[in-house]
Amino acid sequence: MNAIPLLVVQSKTPAAVEVNGTFIGEIGENVGAVSLPVSHTGDVYVSVLPLGGKRGAQLFSVTRKLTFNRGELVNPARTDGMRIIRWPGGVFALEIEPGALAERPLYSFPFTIAAKDWLNARATLFYENGLHLLIEDADDKLLLGHTIATDARNGVLLPRRSPAGDELLFVHINETGGERLLCVRNAKERYSIAFEHVAEGFTIANDGRVNCLTRLETHLKHEQRSVYALDGSKFALISSEPAIRVRRPAAPSDTVIAFIEAVQNRFESEAFSYLTRELGESVDFEDISEFMGEFEGWAPPLYGTPAEENCVFMGIYKKASENIFDARMFRFELDDASPPKIDNFREL
Repeated sequence: MNAIPLLVVQSKTPAAVEVNGTFIGEIGENVGAVSLPVSHTGDVYVSVLPLGGKRGAQLFSVTRKLTFNRGELVNPARTDGMRIIRWPGGVFALEIEPGALAERPLYSFPFTIAAKDWLNARATLFYENGLHLLIEDADDKLLLGHTIATDARNGVLLPRRSPAGDELLFVHINETGGERLLCVRNAKERYSIAFEHVAEGFTIANDGRVNCLTRLETHLKHEQRSVYALDGSKFALISSEPAIRVRRPAAPSDTVIAFIEAVQNRFESEAFSYLTRELGESVDFEDISEFMGEFEGWAPPLYGTPAEENCVFMGIYKKASENIFDARMFRFELDDASPPKIDNFREL
């Protein structure tokens, strides 16, 4: 007989939790999670009620139905707005957020942000409840219209020419937390979007090549530099440097997480930098990859683990179905170096 399911409910947004209509507690990024045993077989209705607001959005309550059969979770009919990680021992971590409706901005009169005569046309970047790019000929005939998926209200127009003679017009936009770059290609008076990308930063060479700095969503905030160039009618990636970590591991858990992410992203040399020399010389990267298998991410354990000196317990999880993941638990042994290195690890 399978264990009685233990349901752990988490959210990044402050919210109250109700299970089957009964108030259970409060959750949130700065509050923590709530946990409770649930029926071995039957339906469980989990509701989250927002306790605060969110800038630019109206929050509303969300309810999701979970069904258990002899301690096993039956795939829910609806999984949007939530994620479930199934841990060994019958622990089910439910990450669920209140719903959010974007607030409709007040109507504003259209205004021009940038305009430039380009070849035999005129390009206009303007805002009218969104950012738009128009390219028109001398008779105001529309040659290209494009709505840019951003809330920004800025941008500059930068003409370039490729080595093959293609005429290019870049639109460079500053957004919250990064930049957006869009490129229009003129091929014999036919206009098309050849490139659109969001990154930490861009520089545009005189020949139209794009240098891109991308920040990866890793624990150590890796950054990667890439170069794109026009290839036919679209831009293509032509070179990419190895990702470089911005931070260094401090705590033992940092070392473990950094190692897991290095294996996941196939940063081979970085992965070995987190191992002791003895362990690194006894295995190769493919051995490690095969041992850990395919996985989507990592998560710290939700339940008690032994307090062992120089040991870190960490889970990795793999997608089982839409928004449902299965976790495996690993035990990592570390040495006394600063920062510590992994001396051995095994699956529990």
